[in-house]
Amino acid sequence: NSSPALSAATQVFKSAIHCPKNGAVYRTLTSKASSKHGLNVHGIVVDELHTLTNRDLYDVLTTASGARVQPMEITISTAGTDIGSFAFEVWDYSVKVHEGTLEDADFMVVMYAASDRDDWRSEATWAKANPNLGVSITLDFLRSELAKTRGMPGRIAAFKQLYLNIWSQTAEAWLDLPAWRGCVVPPRPLAPYRQARCWGGLDLSSTTDLTALVMVFDMGDGGPLEAASWFWVPRDTALDRQRADDAQYLTWIDQGYIRATPGNTVDYDFVERDVARIARFARLEELAYDRWGASQISQRLQDTHGITLVQFGQGYRDMSPPAKELERLVLSRGIRIIDNPVLTWMASSVCVQRDPADNIKPVKRARKNRIDGIVALIMALARATLRDQTTSVYATRGVIHL
Repeated sequence: NSSPALSAATQVFKSAIHCPKNGAVYRTLTSKASSKHGLNVHGIVVDELHTLTNRDLYDVLTTASGARVQPMEITISTAGTDIGSFAFEVWDYSVKVHEGTLEDADFMVVMYAASDRDDWRSEATWAKANPNLGVSITLDFLRSELAKTRGMPGRIAAFKQLYLNIWSQTAEAWLDLPAWRGCVVPPRPLAPYRQARCWGGLDLSSTTDLTALVMVFDMGDGGPLEAASWFWVPRDTALDRQRADDAQYLTWIDQGYIRATPGNTVDYDFVERDVARIARFARLEELAYDRWGASQISQRLQDTHGITLVQFGQGYRDMSPPAKELERLVLSRGIRIIDNPVLTWMASSVCVQRDPADNIKPVKRARKNRIDGIVALIMALARATLRDQTTSVYATRGVIHL
């Protein structure tokens, strides 16, 4: 409206700009993905990608320009808090292209962000993440926001996310995400795991959710324990679960991080065969499990496959010591975690509940969160920490009669 030249060539409406000369239109779109099929677009601008609740609209729009000779898609976003979201998937892809790990000549990445290693309180770091510092955002404003974090530590995560573009967690999250990432290592060749001693945790959850298995390995080299994870989800409900949990189940299935079992419930026969195969490959000493809903599969794993199973309670008494040990190992980088984005997503979501004696147990932060892998890891770690206890106390002192 303020440009005579553009006003002469266009018609401006409340939510669109038309160019009668060539029939072009620039307009805003609603968030309803089902009404966007059939679009033939030349350019797309998606702003604040991390706020979209699922990837449906994004996928419809970004595939709507196939008939164009020179289409362009511009995606803009601040960092978010859910590393299981498709927005984080786009961010992770962008980082890999930016760093040269992946090659994509059609994908231009411009990043203004601090890293976990930067001093988030430093004004030099602020400049790194805010190219318009001093224009659209002032130093005085950021100094004021920093001062508020001293009296309200809960604002630190928001400061890092909104002003430094760091993917972070809410204040209630339990495990420190940068420390967790420092423990994550790429998969190594399978040979070193053959017949390595290991202890497992199996969380069957419910028949429609994720089932998780975590194995903690003692590689026999005097180094840290190593944790590997496996997950299963019903194939027929994977898309529904993805939408409900705002997670990338279908992508993780394609990448091999989740096994999709036939049908609309977790196929425990499928899980049983996988667990037995893993147990035969390594030296599985014990498999801890929550007895809830696991009677049949636990009996078959024990009787048919000879696996030693240990019932593991989910209350404070059983969960607190290994949970605190996991926290210690993560903060000190005393454990190697074989890379699995599903487990990392769960680590970013898990919170803890405390009793008056400061015992802890893992809980979900929100209904859509999943923590099955962390529960399985805690159970496996509990059994692994007892690996050097080879003599029964009853063999050394007998039974005490009260």
